[in-house]
Amino acid sequence: MKIIKGLSFTFIVTVFTSLFFASVAFAEGGNVTVNNKSGQDVTVNFQVYRHYWFFEDPEIYSLDVDAGTKGELSLEKGEYIVSYAHCGDLFDFYLDLKDEYSLVLYPCYNQPTKIQVKSHLSEKVTLEIFGYKDYEVDINPGVKTKVNLFSGNIDYQYEACDGQVFTGELVAKKNGTTQLILHSCDWFREPARNYDKPNLSKFRIVNHASFQVIMTLIGPGNYLVTVEPGINVFSLLSGSYKYSYYQDLQLVTGSFVVSPNGNEVLVISPSYVMEYVDESQNLE
Repeated sequence: MKIIKGLSFTFIVTVFTSLFFASVAFAEGGNVTVNNKSGQDVTVNFQVYRHYWFFEDPEIYSLDVDAGTKGELSLEKGEYIVSYAHCGDLFDFYLDLKDEYSLVLYPCYNQPTKIQVKSHLSEKVTLEIFGYKDYEVDINPGVKTKVNLFSGNIDYQYEACDGQVFTGELVAKKNGTTQLILHSCDWFREPARNYDKPNLSKFRIVNHASFQVIMTLIGPGNYLVTVEPGINVFSLLSGSYKYSYYQDLQLVTGSFVVSPNGNEVLVISPSYVMEYVDESQNLE
């Protein structure tokens, strides 16, 4: 019994000594700053993280930060669980506060994300990106390059192919799945080629009318075609198209897809059929 009491006393002293030094270390100050650049008011919670099971209801410190403002809070150094709701999502993470900490909340449309850039060029180029923030990134040929940026609409440009400047627009998605392909110089010189492989496909238009139809096709390539009665075969760039033509004094519109295998068919028909009547059969 004496040994057990001695061990119990030693255990109690050790625990309280550890807690004492832990509380002394925890008492040192640290500051947190929340920079709310979004258009929404946000409340950020800092919940004290405890390692010991006999601590219940840990302290929670809340910081209310209005849209477009900064908020500051003085906390003791230590471990916290940070949580807040923003842009329709819930966020929480572990924070070991040792000195200063800053949390930046961006506009909902412009969240940190990434895009994949694949270059089919034979030269290294500098890609300039203009959006929520502007970037310059070196893109090596033949590899995929991950570019960290902000979601939303971006403009880009780069110089390649003997000094030509190429520009474009892109929507960078929040989920980080957006891809940008820098086509080879040959691809631009010959629009009917895609990565040095022809992407022209056969497409059939069946005209059930007894007259020609002049049809406009808008898609990867723009065409004005004459569709004769019967089966017509055209060579088109693969992709999605919208078509239009006039029939019976009305504009007829629709859409179709030209796949690389060239198996699709578009059928057009007149709104009514003129039947031929042999009046000689009615003569008595």
